[in-house]
Amino acid sequence: VTTNTVSYGVRASSDNVVISSINVVDSGGNITAAGMVLSSASFVSWSMISVQNAVGLSLAGGNKNTVSYSTITNSSTNAALNLSAASSNTITESYISNPAGYGASLVDAGYNTISRSGIYSNTTAAPALYVSATGFNKAVYNLISQSFISNPTGHAGMISFKADHNDVVQSTFTSNAASYRALEINNVSSTTVTQSLISNPAGYGLLISFSTSAFISKSTMTGGPFGLNVDITSGVTVADSYVQGITAGYIRYSTNTLIIRNDFNAGPSGRGLRIDTGNVNITVSSTVIRGSPTGDRLELNAGSMGLLKFSSITIFGAQNYGFNIDAQAPGTPLVVNAMTFHNMAAGASA
Repeated sequence: VTTNTVSYGVRASSDNVVISSINVVDSGGNITAAGMVLSSASFVSWSMISVQNAVGLSLAGGNKNTVSYSTITNSSTNAALNLSAASSNTITESYISNPAGYGASLVDAGYNTISRSGIYSNTTAAPALYVSATGFNKAVYNLISQSFISNPTGHAGMISFKADHNDVVQSTFTSNAASYRALEINNVSSTTVTQSLISNPAGYGLLISFSTSAFISKSTMTGGPFGLNVDITSGVTVADSYVQGITAGYIRYSTNTLIIRNDFNAGPSGRGLRIDTGNVNITVSSTVIRGSPTGDRLELNAGSMGLLKFSSITIFGAQNYGFNIDAQAPGTPLVVNAMTFHNMAAGASA
């Protein structure tokens, strides 16, 4: 605890430093740069860092550090955990919170692992978890595993701007804010999300936009307007997942999209899966589409091209149409087979 204005609470400028059971508490806002700074190959465990006007823990530019069983908090626009340009660090079994800004910021950070940790924010100004790059191959191969990421008033997680080859495994992202996303994947390549829960009852669950090669599997995506939104993206696969929203899934201007072995559940007057204009080559297979008695279940709007294939789809309940198909681009091959319809409203069309 300091009562004087200082830049750092603890600054370990050397490598191979071991810190355990240390508390850095700055209730008066006297630390101006960071509560704690590590260089490389150092260890922090069972410690608490609490600051007001600085970064909580900075690993910027460091590598091969390990942080475990620790609490890191602040309440400013600085990140609670700063991993800028950091590589091969591990953060595990820790609590990271910043109601006013980024919980954890990974800009140009690569090969880092955050596991079994909670990351929290509560602001529209910054997501709880932010992974981004200023150029190619600068924020790659980070792993978020078995962690809980939450921001009730803004984006919970954002992986964006050339932060390629990042993976999310067995993690939960939650928001409760209209016009915000529980998880946004934007302008990146080769992202994997598996065995995860992505939820925003008031806004969007998962948004994938301007990206290539995203693989989503064994996950649950729920939202208000959309549980899943794929927009201007190439090479998305969604498999073995549950998707729920007023319109559960919405796909637009995307190429080579594969939807296989999923369950889409629509809200009142919504659609289970809406495929809007501008798509090229889309396959929906072995999928269940259901929802409230009102609204259509599966909708293919005008203006797509390439191979449009729909097979082994089971549709439950529809007010007007089980599968509504508009005119597509001239010469577009449309393949529809093994469609099963259940509990259609009186007068509805398959």
